[in-house]
Amino acid sequence: MEKEYSPKRSLSWLKMSVMLVCLGCLGLAWWQYQRGVEKQQLLQHSESAVTVAALHANAAVTELHGKHVNIQGRWLSSQYWLLDNQTLQGQPGYDVIVPMLLSNNQVVLVVLGFVAANDRTILPELNLFGLPDELAVTLKARDLKGFTLAKQPVLDERFPQVIQYLDLSFFQQFIPYPLVSAVAYAQQPPLAFVTPHFQLSVMTPQKHFAYALQWALLAIAAVVVGGSLMRQLRR
Repeated sequence: MEKEYSPKRSLSWLKMSVMLVCLGCLGLAWWQYQRGVEKQQLLQHSESAVTVAALHANAAVTELHGKHVNIQGRWLSSQYWLLDNQTLQGQPGYDVIVPMLLSNNQVVLVVLGFVAANDRTILPELNLFGLPDELAVTLKARDLKGFTLAKQPVLDERFPQVIQYLDLSFFQQFIPYPLVSAVAYAQQPPLAFVTPHFQLSVMTPQKHFAYALQWALLAIAAVVVGGSLMRQLRR
């Protein structure tokens, strides 16, 4: 036996559906707006430069996340690593990482930039001669590991220089100096064959605000369409 159609029941379901859709869209709009505000604050925080002396207070280095600084010291270029799974303009390759010994006998890991991998079975030959004694960098002190499925830094014993993620405790095994709890990313190419490509924020605050507006408009559209359907059901 078929159930009798009930406009009142349909109206109740429609009201609930509209309310859920509206609340969901407004929630996403608010989340995107908050993300935009956070990104804006982060970028404003990073606009001012700091002195290298700030790195000496290693306990507070996380507060320097995103800051610009000119580092100066001696390159320990006999040891370098290649951070795997990097891409630039569709080209796969590595990020070149070289430690620099600062004047306070601390070492900061410097990501010089991207180098293409034309053959995954052969490591690129790097000539690190000519690195400048002073370099403008951006500091990254949060989420150094990033997204990775690897459970250990080195996956292939044939290529111990190729690492899957940044782990300061891993580097500390090979460097006889205390490490600064941040990674420095070169702002300009220190050598001709590397290309810096680090971005502190992949998505701009403006994009977050635009997404927030889109979700808010979808919430309004849900109310308008839902209201129109409800008026038809009441007739």
